[in-house]
Parts: sequence; C-alpha cells; structure tokens
Amino acid sequence: MNPKLIICDVGGVLCGNTDVRPAIAAFLHTTTEQFCAMMGPADWHALQSGALSEQVFWDRFSRDVGRRAPEDLWGALFDPSFDEEVACLLIELRRHFRVVAGTNTIPSHYRMIEKLGWYEVFDAVYASHMMGTAKPDPDFFWHILRGEGCEPSQAFFIDDEGDNVAAARAIDLASHLYRAAAGLRRDLGERGLLRET
Repeated sequence: MNPKLIICDVGGVLCGNTDVRPAIAAFLHTTTEQFCAMMGPADWHALQSGALSEQVFWDRFSRDVGRRAPEDLWGALFDPSFDEEVACLLIELRRHFRVVAGTNTIPSHYRMIEKLGWYEVFDAVYASHMMGTAKPDPDFFWHILRGEGCEPSQAFFIDDEGDNVAAARAIDLASHLYRAAAGLRRDLGERGLLRET
C-alpha cells in the first residue's frame, strides 16, 4: 500500500493510562462498572463529542446520583503516560507521510496532553470534542479525510479499540489494531510503510 496519510489514535497508543473512569470510581468509593452505569454510555459519548461539558456532566451527575464531586474529576485524576517507542515510530513515519492524531478526548484531557507537548509528534490533531463527532461514528473518519483531502484508500489508521478499527475498515480505511509498539512496527514494515531515510 502507498498511503499519503497516517491517522493515529492517542489514548491507548501514544499515551497510556488515559481512561480515568477507574480512578474516578475509586475516588467515589465505587466500582468502575457502577460508575459507568451511573453515567451511562450516552453521557460518555456526549462528553467525547463535545455535546456535553465536564461541568454540566458533574451537575447532572450530582443531581441524578446524589453525589457531588468536589471538582472536575475528569481533569483532576487524569494521569497519562507517554510511550517513547510509539513516538519514535510516528516521527519516523513523518519523514515520508503526513501523520495526524485522530483522538476521542474531552477538553481537560486535550489541554493536558497539549501542555505536556505530546501532540507535537503529529502534523495535526483531530480531537473529537472539537469535531462534534467521536469514534466509531463514520463521520469521525470522514471529517479527517475531508480535512486532509484524502480518500480512504490513501490513508492508514491505527487504534487500540476493536470497534473503532472495524468502523474504519467498514469505509475501506486500512487499519491496524494496536496492542504493542513491536507489533505495530512489524505491521508497518510488512505493509512497506517504514522506509530507509
């Protein structure tokens, strides 16, 4: 294959420990499953697509569940890690391709990753809360492809979530289901996407 665009997820690929829900659940003295049930999948999707702000979420949560959070726990408990090996791979890819982030995120997480400078390994960042759509919605992928002037056949997608990879493949966007940097490097090499400088 010979794409001109690489679209890479951030949480779960470039950055680890990005799912803050277990930490919030522990803070609230409940289980992750119970917290997710309290918030519901609709609120999680609305947060990531920018339809619901963190402040409004906590106001609703306090009203509906009867438990007031002392602050925005989404931001306060967010403690991501950075994968240097993946970062080096992305920098290597940028020598030959345009490499952009395609990330489901929320404002507080976006601001922290931006402040840490971790988005600098990308040529551009497409963040769900700014786009008004989140993976695995096909509109998420089309938004990026339109913005980059690409057809699906001209791009390659990397993500750690099976549903997101399946959605990308459904629009004929070649994809890699990320599990580890070594596996990604091997797949990129087999596809001819890692080249000598």
